[in-house]
Amino acid sequence: MRVTKAMQNHDMAMLANHGQVTGARNFDHAIQNAEFFELACAIIVRNGNNPKLMAKKVVKDLLTLRRARQGQESGIV
Repeated sequence: MRVTKAMQNHDMAMLANHGQVTGARNFDHAIQNAEFFELACAIIVRNGNNPKLMAKKVVKDLLTLRRARQGQESGIV
């Protein structure tokens, strides 16, 4: 139930003691999401678990670009 709720607004969730769950429009995109998450975790670990947060505006701009790209890939404009 918690996973279902978390996935309503996200394309990935972490399950304690289990790993990640990702959802996407197709298998390749789901694998891409999982690989991206693994890469992000590796970067954090290599950084000594001391990442610097991006400004909220930068995060917002990146999410806007991501959503626009996803719309182009699916044919939604």
